[in-house]
Amino acid sequence: SQTSGGGGITIGHLDTGIDRKHPDLARRVVGCKDATSSVPLSKPRNKTCRDWEGHGTITAGLAVADGGPGGNGIWGVAPQAALYSILVCTSSGCFADDIAAAINYLGDNNLVDVITMSIGGPSSDSRIAAAIDRHKGHILFVASSGNFGPGSGSIEYPAWDPNVIAVGAINSNERVTRFSGRGIDDGDDSVITIGELEYAAAGHIVESTYPTYFTDADGYAFYSGTSMAAPLVAGLAAKIWQSDPASTRMHLRTTVTDITDGKRTKVGYDVASGYGLPHVESVTPPALDLSHVGDMDGSVKARRNGNWQAFVSVSVHDSSENPVGRAEVQATWTTSEGSGSASCRTRQRGVCNLQSPRFDSDVSDVTFVVTGISHRLLTYSPGDNHADGDSDGTTIVVSSVVGSGDDEGDDGDDEDDDDDDDRGDERRKR
Repeated sequence: SQTSGGGGITIGHLDTGIDRKHPDLARRVVGCKDATSSVPLSKPRNKTCRDWEGHGTITAGLAVADGGPGGNGIWGVAPQAALYSILVCTSSGCFADDIAAAINYLGDNNLVDVITMSIGGPSSDSRIAAAIDRHKGHILFVASSGNFGPGSGSIEYPAWDPNVIAVGAINSNERVTRFSGRGIDDGDDSVITIGELEYAAAGHIVESTYPTYFTDADGYAFYSGTSMAAPLVAGLAAKIWQSDPASTRMHLRTTVTDITDGKRTKVGYDVASGYGLPHVESVTPPALDLSHVGDMDGSVKARRNGNWQAFVSVSVHDSSENPVGRAEVQATWTTSEGSGSASCRTRQRGVCNLQSPRFDSDVSDVTFVVTGISHRLLTYSPGDNHADGDSDGTTIVVSSVVGSGDDEGDDGDDEDDDDDDDRGDERRKR
């Protein structure tokens, strides 16, 4: 509900501009320029960077939004940091000379400590490379890896510049999204070289600030893409600033949680998530009872020969009522004839379906009991199931229905791929 940190640090923001009057951003913006204008950045009259598309306001909010005057808005990672936004993108694209000019302006005037760039292209540019190299000693550069994964080497420029922290995208299950640009691996995990990814952060259906002057939303929107991940890491760098870019960059490595789910991921450094997901400090996955059995719904299916089957749909959510995807549910079926084990894996919505063996017509009912839930970061206790004063529970009795019709429909759990990985930079307005 609230974050803190980043005081005394300024983040440079190169994007489509910003709604500097947004209530969650107004107190954070200390400068605003338009590098695409014919007016030089150094001129006092160049002082506007109105966001014409929305992308810039979204990325800015993820880094520094401060909740607004009442504290009820969006909170970024570093809400006490300042933001200096420069518009470098038009409807025709983001041009290298404007990006280089923006970097040099911010660097030459010592205006920022970190620069976040949710922009990219397929090839390098000598002007951008020279500007980054010129200021890397006092500015930490962060950029999105691009949305053209999952092939190796699909990372975009400037993210693949070794002087830039390249950030890929994960979803809420800490799985690298399919669209997230992958880097390469030179075999030396201790040093980031050209084309290598460094970290991964949230980049699927992420909510943030959105221009208040757009009539198709109420000042907030959901976006997907690696563009969302880069400003989160830039904000984190501001929050844990270690006095200079190099030490801050190395400190981030000491905080990461390894990401091992998604195409081309593996234990340790990999081309899909780099070193992993960085945190404010070292984080040990919590051994807490956070997973719960949610709604359980049972039904029966009679057959002509008298045998019948039971079906149960199980919903799993965490202590905040959020669905838990990719959790394995272990259960048992018990009847007068004995018992047997069963399991299923929840989908993105936290739901999985279980189909019992066929029971003899003499069996009047079957008891279904959830015995455990397995998840990488959450542990489950059968006693922690919201049973007290709640409808949630671990046990359900499904009774046979004499004379029900012959239903041969498919009630199994067909596993499907999440469609959240199709492509990035999709948007949903609230």
